[in-house]
Amino acid sequence: MNFQENPKALKRNVCIGIAVLLMALIWLAINSNVSWTGFGKYITKETEEFEKGKLVKTTREIQAGKTLWDWLQLAGTVAIPVVLAGGGYMLNQREQQRAEEREKAEQERAAENLREEALQTYFDRISELLLEKNLGQPDMEENPARDIARARTLTVLNRLGEDGKRKAAIVRFLHEAELIKKNVPIVNLSGADLDMADLRWANLDGVDLSSANLSRANFERAKLDNANLKWTNFSGVNFIWSTLIETDLSFANLNYANFTGTILRKIILNRADLNYARFIGANLMEGKLTKANFTGADLTKANFTGADLRGAIFTKANLSFAKFTGADLKGADFTEANLTGANFKEVIFTEVDQIKVAKNWDDDSVIYDPEFFLQLRPSAVI
Repeated sequence: MNFQENPKALKRNVCIGIAVLLMALIWLAINSNVSWTGFGKYITKETEEFEKGKLVKTTREIQAGKTLWDWLQLAGTVAIPVVLAGGGYMLNQREQQRAEEREKAEQERAAENLREEALQTYFDRISELLLEKNLGQPDMEENPARDIARARTLTVLNRLGEDGKRKAAIVRFLHEAELIKKNVPIVNLSGADLDMADLRWANLDGVDLSSANLSRANFERAKLDNANLKWTNFSGVNFIWSTLIETDLSFANLNYANFTGTILRKIILNRADLNYARFIGANLMEGKLTKANFTGADLTKANFTGADLRGAIFTKANLSFAKFTGADLKGADFTEANLTGANFKEVIFTEVDQIKVAKNWDDDSVIYDPEFFLQLRPSAVI
């Protein structure tokens, strides 16, 4: 254990050591029989003096064993320098720790100031390009100001590191300036480092963040309708209670993302990776999700009504009480999926055996069309 990093542990161990020393001394006091130490049983010594053959004087010396109080006094005398030394060491370590904490706080403040300065400088430079170099003109595709703006944007995002709030400020600024609009993006954010961007409650309708890195970002209750988010890295992103109506997330990395309660009507998730994502209670009605990979995903009570799910992968997914009414599930893979309470009314399957790879396809809670149910269980009586 590093006592320098943990002064409380040092203090505890010093106290324990002193207590052990006192106990050892007390035990020695009680059990010692060594005469020169002065401890142990009472010792009686008699000296006789004779004169002309007659006993004239008897001298008796009695040495008593040390009492507990005597021993504690001695122990205290021994312990005082130990306590002082230990206390001094602890105080020194504590002062060193405080100095390190002050230095760390000062470094953090300095880094914070540098990030704020970088952000403000960025805003100033992009504003100059807007006002003086016609950066905001969508019909000027050959405008060199676009390349300058992209370079400055990527540079400042890298400098901000894990500063999610300032990264979010840049996205909002560019969106409000209409520089990252779908179909006519003036500043290309492909490859931009927006990791951990804090975009809660942001209104980013029609934004173009395609091919950017937004892993671990937070879009809770954000609006991202009609956005272009193709090929974007959204791994581990929080989309709770957000809306992404008619948004294109084709080929996006959405592994471990959280879409609980999210509205995703007419969403485009063709070939998207959604391994172990959470879609509890999500609305994906009429979505285009061909060959989307939902391996291990939690789709409890998700609504896929009328969705195109051809070739989708639901291996080991939780589809409890999910609604697939009218969905196209031709070629979808349900290997070991949990179908408890799932609704497959009016669904299009490629073949009967397609659903039989699920671990509980024959559970009484699963809802099928009567005709399909008879194909699954020919001997059943409806």
